[in-house]
Amino acid sequence: MNNGYVNELLKARGNLQLFRSVIHRIAGFLSLKYVEEYHCSDKTVLMTVLRAGIALERSFLKRIFPAPQLHYIRTKRDPETLKAKVLDKTFGENCEKADTDAVLILEPMLATGGTMEVVINEINKAFKPEQVFIISVFVSKITEETIGDKATIIALSKGHDLNDRGYILITDPYNTGEIVTLDLGDEYCGTNSH
Repeated sequence: MNNGYVNELLKARGNLQLFRSVIHRIAGFLSLKYVEEYHCSDKTVLMTVLRAGIALERSFLKRIFPAPQLHYIRTKRDPETLKAKVLDKTFGENCEKADTDAVLILEPMLATGGTMEVVINEINKAFKPEQVFIISVFVSKITEETIGDKATIIALSKGHDLNDRGYILITDPYNTGEIVTLDLGDEYCGTNSH
């Protein structure tokens, strides 16, 4: 875990400009980590999970060369069952890019893993990629266990527990008594209830 970034992000909650600045720096760190370790080609696809994934998109578009094809997928998780379903996507099954070497999924919070299973299934039907990467900020233990064999997870912080509503519990790295949840999409878009 990168304690400095985690601490900065938690302190920035409720301050839209500061929160966006911190998450963009985290995205820069994650995109650099990706390009240093993995190959990019003209067959790479960037898949942004709406809406929180847009927080990471800019940094990856700056760093991945040649420019990747860009697609979006919008999902919704039922608050009672915690099951996810696809609401909309910018690609169909067996699309023209069936020779895709890698799909990079941008999704900052991997909690129950249900959304990611749905997204990966949609990607495999459409692109048939050689590799799937998930770029995330916070990842729960359960998602690592259920998704780890389906994709390579590149994250700032892994191994988190969940609360009974399926939200990731984040411990402030410099104040071990404080444990918080974070809706990264709401914070980034300025639609939180602070």
